[in-house]
This record gives sequence, structure tokens and C-alpha cells, in this order.
Amino acid sequence: MPAEFDVAIIGLGAMGSAAAAFAASRGAKVIGIEAHYPAHALSSSHGDSRLIRLGYFEDPSYVPLLKRAYENWRMLEARLREEILTVTGVLQIGRPDSKIVSGTLASCKMHGLTHELLDKHEMARRYPAFALDYDEIGLLDPQGGYIRPEAAIMGFLKLAVGDGAELHFGERVEAISPDADGVTVISANGRYHARKVIIATGAWIAELVPELVSKAQPIRQVVAWYQPEDGFIAQPGRMTCFLRDDGENGSFFGFPAIGADGVKIGRHAHFREPIDPTLPNPPVNGADTELLDTFARKRLPKAASHRIRATTCRYTMLPSEDFLIDFAPATATSWCPLPAPATASNSPASSAKSFRTSPSTAAPNFRRRSSRSNGIFRRDDGAALQPAPSSASSACLLPVGGNGEPDGRDEEVEGAEGGVGGDVEDRWRHGAQRLADHESPASADWAPLRIIAHWAPYERQRRTPV
Repeated sequence: MPAEFDVAIIGLGAMGSAAAAFAASRGAKVIGIEAHYPAHALSSSHGDSRLIRLGYFEDPSYVPLLKRAYENWRMLEARLREEILTVTGVLQIGRPDSKIVSGTLASCKMHGLTHELLDKHEMARRYPAFALDYDEIGLLDPQGGYIRPEAAIMGFLKLAVGDGAELHFGERVEAISPDADGVTVISANGRYHARKVIIATGAWIAELVPELVSKAQPIRQVVAWYQPEDGFIAQPGRMTCFLRDDGENGSFFGFPAIGADGVKIGRHAHFREPIDPTLPNPPVNGADTELLDTFARKRLPKAASHRIRATTCRYTMLPSEDFLIDFAPATATSWCPLPAPATASNSPASSAKSFRTSPSTAAPNFRRRSSRSNGIFRRDDGAALQPAPSSASSACLLPVGGNGEPDGRDEEVEGAEGGVGGDVEDRWRHGAQRLADHESPASADWAPLRIIAHWAPYERQRRTPV
């Protein structure tokens, strides 16, 4: 007989490790299965640093989710007694009407976030690492910074094991077989039965969810590290993390000299080259380094003077460049979180998104507990946000964890709680859909979700039998 679990998690990167830690802390019997070693270099979750920011230019609806993520990152640090999130500030640089600057300003104003607008002269005085054109400005998000991805993943895995999770590494899942009581996960090493399964395999997700073959495209990403000519101006106290709209050249992201290798730079989506996720990452070539060296010479002349090294990683892109968090088609037992870049072609540092929000989106409600005050949204028309309907006919629904105590039963859908206002701002701020664990969309259509989730704080909770 296969071993029995409440939830099986396939893939233990950013999303999978956080899901394992959250589910185990809530008393679920968890198995996590990873084909590679912990925090390996073939995912989108490595490379020393990932940006985090509150003023989210892509869409203001992410801000409440990020606020919760910040709280949970700090609670993760408290449990680990280790720093994971470092605040340096994040500068959004470009022309005032650029997507990065104008979108960040809109998010800051809508949510009342602290921010500063800096003209070219003030930027030169306070942040001399950055070279601006005459018509460019900087917008400072003082609460932004970076997360240490490898430390975060290892921390989540450590806490998951401490709360009773069983984790397997170097074990590749070959198939998932649904049945009346859940799913059987089949690997070369064994068979495991679970009430629910999370598929969080990133670039390999289409192997287990074939409906995503034409939609989830792994692409090649390149980043490089540079030593500064002036070491003082590249230090975190004088240089922040940044996002830069460089017009027709694309959008770039970077970090101050937070490690021995110096300043880190990359361009969002690089050349958008598709890759085969089953093969090693393609090596860095001359076109890659020329692109990044040109940007460094022009925009960071004293802070990024001498390239030390460059490496490749991978993004997994949807057509909308948004998250996909959904039930697998035709089943309520398979849940697929796919961290992908944000909407808008100018979205930089997108592989960081799984880290920014993973403490807030990683684990649905695996205990038989009430779901309370969870706002769940999806894009219906590519522009406006609409509350996802509570009927099973909706294409994209996700039950997210609530704050109710375990009560040994599943709660039925009771519709919206707290009221849904007439405009978009009221909908994301006050609207909520209460969804039972067993609800699943009848349609096999896939669409990105907008999720504003009210999660229980990341802390050890009372463990009771499921």
C-alpha cells in the first residue's frame, strides 16, 4: 500500500518549500519530493539575491499580498534566528511617464506607501552610482530590498522537517494518478497517496500538467557581477537595489555590492530565448556580456566597472507574464502554483516574484478549517480586476488558507464576506470569496489569478489530528 499523506508537494523550490513549511506548521502530514538537491542552480531560485518591494508597478493589487509577505518573512526570520530579508531601499528609475516609475507611483498613492521622488540632481547627490539622463527621475521605495533565496529555501525546508514533514531529494516524480480519495504520486522510488497534491515544479511543470505545454515557456536569463571603480558608492548605504526602464533597450534590475563579487545586473527576460528544461542551462556568450556591459558602462559607470563573472538561470513565462495559481483541469486535488513574471513587458526582476510572495501564496488550506476573509481575483479582460465568482463554473479559483481553528469539517461556500464595493479599489480592499477545499472550476481554461490573501501569521500552530 502507498504511504498516506494529507498533501504531497512536488518541487521544493521557492513555492514548494514554503508550501511544505506552511502546511506542516498547520498540522498536515506532508511529503515533499524534489528531483534535484535543495536550492539547486537549475531553478529560478538561486543566485544570492532576489528583489523585494512594496511599491509594485505591475499592478496595485499585489501590494496587500506583499504586505503580508513582509510580515511572514519576518516571522520566518524569527523562527530561524537568521536574516533573510535585508532592506536597502529600491529605486525605480526612468522617465516620469515610464511604466516602472508611473506604475510604482500609482501603487504608492493608492496604498499610502512611503516614497520619494528624486530629480536628476538629487539622485546625483544622494545616489552617485546611477547616471541619469536629463529627463529621468528616481522613485525611492524605502521599504524595498533583497531576499537571500538559498537561505530562504533551506530555512523553509528546515522548518518543514521540524514540523514533521517528510522530504525526499534526488527523486523524480513520473506520474500523478487521481482517484476518489485523492491522488497517488508515482516516482522511480515508490508510490505515495495524498488527499491533495501541489505541483510546484517551475520550468518542468508541463511534464506533469500537459495542458501547460504551450503556455508555460522556460526561457534563458543571464545576470552578471561587477567590481566598482569607486567601492564606496556601490555599498548598500550609498547604493540601493534598482529597477530601470531603459526605453527601447528594455528593463534592467540590479543590486549594490552585497557580496564579494560586487554589483549584480540583469535585464528582464534577457533575449527571451526558449530553452529545454531537461537540459543544462546554456552557457553565457558574447552577446550576453555585451548587453550587460553596455548597460553597466552607460548607467553605472563607477559602480559596475569590471565584470567578474556571469551566469545563466531560467524564467518560466506565461503569455500574460503573470502568476498561475490554479487547480489542475478537471480535478480539485491538484494545485499548481507557477511563479512567473508580472504583467507588462517591462517587468524586471521577475524571477524574484516567487520569493516576494511565496510566504503569502505558497500553501492553500490543507487542514479541515474554515476559510475566512480571502479575496481572490482574476483578470477577466486584461485590464480591470474582477472578483472571481464563487460558483464552480469559474475558470480560475483557489482556496487560500484562513484563520479559523481546525474544527474537523469542511465549510461550505457562503459567498462574499465583508462586502464588495462598486469600484476596483473597494473590491480588492474589502471583497472576499469563501471557497471550500473541494470546490474546483468546471472549465479547463487556464488564466492568471490575482490573489489578495489573508494568511495566518507564519508561526507554529497547535497540531491536531486530521
